[in-house]
Amino acid sequence: MFFILLLQGCALDCREIRNLFLPKEYYFEISKKKLHQYVILEGIDKNTGNLIQFKEGDYWGIYDSIQIGDTLLKQKGSTDIILKKPNRKDSLVFEMYCDGKPVSNYEQ
Repeated sequence: MFFILLLQGCALDCREIRNLFLPKEYYFEISKKKLHQYVILEGIDKNTGNLIQFKEGDYWGIYDSIQIGDTLLKQKGSTDIILKKPNRKDSLVFEMYCDGKPVSNYEQ
């Protein structure tokens, strides 16, 4: 019982996860993808030309929707991820979830 309480005390809650992700920004074309405990994506930033590594828990359920050549966009202040497909005019928007609920349910 003590061990379980200790583990729960160390884990981030959904509000903390949401708040850690809010200030992040991404805008890159995906050149590599990998799923291993985290969603790991690599690509070239569309604004700077720098190599980007996205390494986050799969709070959006996006991994199976991603293909090499897609563009990932995440705006500062939002928890949604936008996935732009090169052969489509519209974009796919993925809402962030934690413990089965949208993180928009968690206040700051």
